[in-house]
Amino acid sequence: MVTHAVVKLPSVSAAIWLATAALARRAASKLSSSPPPIAQNLLSFAQGEIRQTAERYCQRPVNNARISQWCTADHPQHTHNYLRAVGTKRRLTAAGECGGHREQPDLSSLSDEPVLHDRGDGKPMTVGELVEWATHEYPRLIQPRLPHGPAALLSPTGDAPQDGAQPVPTTPGDATQSATNQTIGNIGLFYVCYRLSRSGWNVVPCGT
Repeated sequence: MVTHAVVKLPSVSAAIWLATAALARRAASKLSSSPPPIAQNLLSFAQGEIRQTAERYCQRPVNNARISQWCTADHPQHTHNYLRAVGTKRRLTAAGECGGHREQPDLSSLSDEPVLHDRGDGKPMTVGELVEWATHEYPRLIQPRLPHGPAALLSPTGDAPQDGAQPVPTTPGDATQSATNQTIGNIGLFYVCYRLSRSGWNVVPCGT
């Protein structure tokens, strides 16, 4: 068990990412004999566990909504893409899974600070080492089969798409029909409006 003092962050969202990355690193070390890909549920954590760990990294209290909504890419009210939903649990977003958009906080100024994980030699892992692992090793282990970029965030129900999930049919009863051009156009239209609204524009989608 690591008992050393660890970095304390002013940002709640950054502390949530750091906590989830540290939990994922610890879980992965126990699964080192398992060949990739590792099942996502084995690297997913209860929101309460993430919150308790994040509070050890944060200078402020951590609200549950930060984990369940704001930092979860699958939630319609998210502000960061740090986490993905796996049922009621959350896992770390793999690098590139959301097109590289707000997937990680910038912790470069804290690279030498210790985290709650032992490297195995009695010395604590540093923030920089954890970021390096999360950026390069974690995606290789989990190998998410979700679509990259904006489409990954457009689940009609707000739930996380699961591995092996089939496309939503565009016509009732026809599960094999691919999305029509109109459907694809609507997805693009709503996403553009969403991005513009995040930049302060008052935009309402209007199809033809």
